[in-house]
Amino acid sequence: MTAKIFSVKGMFQFFVVWTIINVILNTISLFLTTYLNDNSFPTVYYFYRSISFLALQSFWFGLIFPLSIYILQKKLFATYSYSIIQFIVLHLVFFYCLTTEEGVLSFITDLSGNSLKYINYSGTEITYTIAHFFPIIGLFDGGIYWPNNLERFYLLLILVPTLYNFFLTWITSRVVRMLWKRNKIVISK
Repeated sequence: MTAKIFSVKGMFQFFVVWTIINVILNTISLFLTTYLNDNSFPTVYYFYRSISFLALQSFWFGLIFPLSIYILQKKLFATYSYSIIQFIVLHLVFFYCLTTEEGVLSFITDLSGNSLKYINYSGTEITYTIAHFFPIIGLFDGGIYWPNNLERFYLLLILVPTLYNFFLTWITSRVVRMLWKRNKIVISK
């Protein structure tokens, strides 16, 4: 077992810092999206939706991170385990929903399907901010979700959340390392 790569205090500290940074970045993006849309949507609803997504993401991170520490042999893999799992699962969902319609490769699912729910809950507010400038256009009637531009859909709803998770974990590791060095200096004085 590799429980020594992180102490319980270190795991908790990493989880708390990861969650705080995630909330800050998503809150900034939420307010930026609200500003860009000229406050045309009910902010309370989207704030509640954002908080529920963040809570679910924090729950999954809080579950995956400690388990990966005890299972994996490398600190790097344990640290980025949530990001790696998100990368794999998002791509599996994406490829699972790919079909060939009218001779064109397309992502098609129903609006109430689990695949779209997972993609939605794994997303970030940054995705919605970017989507303001590059909207996803397609067929969204009759319970069908069929975006016209597969590349834009992939970039916005699969690649951006994946890169965001890697960036979030990277910045968290830097902040935790900085806090740990600062605490070590204070303790030694």
